[in-house]
Amino acid sequence: MRTGEADSKVPDVTSKSEEHSHHEVCTEACCDPLKDFDIEMLACLAARLAGQNPVRRTTIKLGSVVAFDDLVWRYPDFLARAEAAYRILAAECPPD
Repeated sequence: MRTGEADSKVPDVTSKSEEHSHHEVCTEACCDPLKDFDIEMLACLAARLAGQNPVRRTTIKLGSVVAFDDLVWRYPDFLARAEAAYRILAAECPPD
């Protein structure tokens, strides 16, 4: 195989097409299907950094009403933090 032949078979991921940037192509092709998994990992990290065991089942009651009964990482505050972190990490041009 000549050197030029190998180069022609490898797609150029460094150049931007007129329709999509490399980031958009990556997001559409491989990143979006993993978004839920990424959010879960970030929520687990948020819970752990808050001193909680992310996989511990916990129940929060307000009087006699059960406000939360699930794994700690699924607590709304940890999910909100994970989604915010995901948006920043996935941004093509992250904020300063």
